[in-house]
Amino acid sequence: MIADLLSSSSRILVLSSIAALCSCDAESASPTPAEEPAAKSQGETVDDDTYPLELPDWYEKLWMKLDAPVDIAIPEVSLAEALGTLEALMQVPIRADESAKAATSTRVEMARVVGLPLERVLNLLVIQVPNQPRMEFRPTPEGIVVTREPNNYPQPEAAPICKKLKRLRDTRAKTESKSGKPSVSESIRRIENRLQATRLTATFTDEPITEVIKYLRDVVRINVGIDPELDARAITVSITTKDEPANEVLDRILETTGLGRIHRGQILFILDKDKEKDHRLEKGKRMLRRRERLRKIEALLQKKLEPSFEGKTTREASAVLREALGVPVHLGPEAWRSKARIVDLSSPTDLLEIGQILESRGLRMIVEEDAVYVVAIGG
Repeated sequence: MIADLLSSSSRILVLSSIAALCSCDAESASPTPAEEPAAKSQGETVDDDTYPLELPDWYEKLWMKLDAPVDIAIPEVSLAEALGTLEALMQVPIRADESAKAATSTRVEMARVVGLPLERVLNLLVIQVPNQPRMEFRPTPEGIVVTREPNNYPQPEAAPICKKLKRLRDTRAKTESKSGKPSVSESIRRIENRLQATRLTATFTDEPITEVIKYLRDVVRINVGIDPELDARAITVSITTKDEPANEVLDRILETTGLGRIHRGQILFILDKDKEKDHRLEKGKRMLRRRERLRKIEALLQKKLEPSFEGKTTREASAVLREALGVPVHLGPEAWRSKARIVDLSSPTDLLEIGQILESRGLRMIVEEDAVYVVAIGG
């Protein structure tokens, strides 16, 4: 997704910085609070330091709550009870509106999670509710609302870009400090390693697959979810196992029941076999799309930038980059407010040269196929 980018034959981490192009002796100006998110383009130069992507205070606070790590295990309870438990734990209002209220009696459960963001935990709960339209949750001034009608709760226009900027910044900081969450591939390896290392001795006779999955979850100590569209209680398992690896036992169970399994982050997800095939097909398509994205990113990196950046502020430089590259350039608040001016950069140049020369000044450029982002390094 992000441009952990490539040279002609290998990936290159683009650790560039527009502000790194600037001299170090200028100080950043203090921000001016904004009452509403401005609709200005970030490429425009304005006379004040009002950040055009400022979010309302209520949204910032809820966003922080949704990003906060959760340590919790939820036994089989109603969705309403699960939401109440999260509300008390995280000290944030969580309610279902009229469109979702009838579904809050649905039974849900979740194995213990440690350090999973509240946003992910809520997703794991609401996807267990069958039928369409799918339930979602939305931040509002009154708290988090679970709904089947998300369009009733419009989000701040600046929210998607602000989230992107913050996550890029935070992801980079965690990666460099090596204190972040495991990557998806690491999570998959951990789950598979536990399945291979755990040996099972058990007998199940016409046992609902929900109970068998609970047993696996408890013994192997992994998170396992079941597709809510499956009539899981009607699917029974009869199997005897003696000192067998858990992965082999699980494969036998899935084969006899006509089910499949996929990985969703830190969750092993049980679903219909046809859905498993569709998932793998979509995964292949995503790989092809990723290759196309990387091709576009490489083209951006190699593009020669003829305009001069000499003497321009970070904000002014973003407008020049946007014009030269033909893609949006989004600045985080630190980059937006920087008053330093660019010096000593040759022309023509390219994004790789910018990244290689001037990474160390506090801001970083991340290049994607359809936009360029500039964020603080671990700010």
